[in-house]
Amino acid sequence: SSINTYIGFDFGTKKVGVAKANQLTQQASPLDTIHYQSEQQLWQSISNIIDEWKPNELILGIPVHMDEKIQPITKLALAFSESLKTQFNLPIHHIDERLISIEAKGIIKQQRQAGKKKKTKKGDIDKIAACLILQQWLNE
Repeated sequence: SSINTYIGFDFGTKKVGVAKANQLTQQASPLDTIHYQSEQQLWQSISNIIDEWKPNELILGIPVHMDEKIQPITKLALAFSESLKTQFNLPIHHIDERLISIEAKGIIKQQRQAGKKKKTKKGDIDKIAACLILQQWLNE
């Protein structure tokens, strides 16, 4: 009886935040922010992560805006979801990430104020957003 592992993604056109969790702890933690110039680079990085962690399921934040309109980024995120499914043949769950990035920014701000990280790198926000997406799914 192996323990299920989950990988969460926060999709962006230049970077993708990645987080991981498992069934046992039910606690998501930030894993990486993939900065990419090409599709090939992105998929190579994701492949490496999938090979290393061997997740059972994938969780992806889909940005839907307050007025429910489909945004260009939403279409791209859905296309990314389809590619994930095709390439890795794993179940994918979508989380509405409307408020996630605001929350991620808030967490980083708190960390800065607490003096934990004097310099929060821009990439941290994507990892943290992926972490929040995954945690939201675990909590549901």
